[in-house]
Amino acid sequence: MQMQEAEQSAQTLGTPIRFVNANSEDGIDRAFDDFGQQRADALLILSDSFLNGHAARIAELALVMGFQPALHIASQPCREAS
Repeated sequence: MQMQEAEQSAQTLGTPIRFVNANSEDGIDRAFDDFGQQRADALLILSDSFLNGHAARIAELALVMGFQPALHIASQPCREAS
């Protein structure tokens, strides 16, 4: 569902989109190597329990490559403050 929404949004914006699957720590590193080779302009990480668990490493690699954090959408509803 998330991939379909991302594809539709990219089409609406006229922006090419490429999906990379990373399901291991080495996979994350390879994905970022690929982003560098492809000269990616932006990075969108879809919600995934493995990737969420490696958020610090992903953020570190993203900042090293010059990606600026823009928005994080929680996969669970936020609670109202008491």
